Amino acid sequence: MKQFLLIFSVFIVFISSDIFPQSKIKLNKRIVIEGSYINNIGKFNDTWSTAAGGYISYGITVTEFYHLYFRSGFIKNKLVKNITADEGSLVEIPIEIGVKYYFWDEEIMPYVQFVNGLNLVFENLNLRREHKKSTLIKYIWQVGGGITYSLTDIVLLDFSANYQSNFYQTDAMNTGFEFTFGVGLMF
Repeated sequence: MKQFLLIFSVFIVFISSDIFPQSKIKLNKRIVIEGSYINNIGKFNDTWSTAAGGYISYGITVTEFYHLYFRSGFIKNKLVKNITADEGSLVEIPIEIGVKYYFWDEEIMPYVQFVNGLNLVFENLNLRREHKKSTLIKYIWQVGGGITYSLTDIVLLDFSANYQSNFYQTDAMNTGFEFTFGVGLMF
């Protein structure tokens, strides 16, 4: 047991020393890969219950606590349970620009964010459940918050929760709550 405590103590001292320095400047250029889960609400939810997909983003720090980023990805919506998957599909390719405001620049960095952009929407089943292939370009915005955790000077984890709205149709906005988890590199 003493041997284990000694090895454990040496390990703790080793990882907390200057051998692996932790910079106070965590806000810089980043590339982040995120997984996304969206819980659709409202009339849009009558046909499409949830969505899942991912993003890749590139961002830079523009002032001390503001991080500006561009992201794109792939989101696939899931039909409600009483409609079979071979009856329809709705895929979105978001092209977005966003800004995060970090409250402080430390190892754990909470933030609020605003994102807006365009979704390229490819569908073959509309909300009236009519089979009709179409390609749409729709405005999207999101507002939310999250936490960025710096594992090392170059590796980060990012968690966020957002309210999102996509101007799909006047009577049936594609709104919902999006939850993301990402892994990124800072340089």
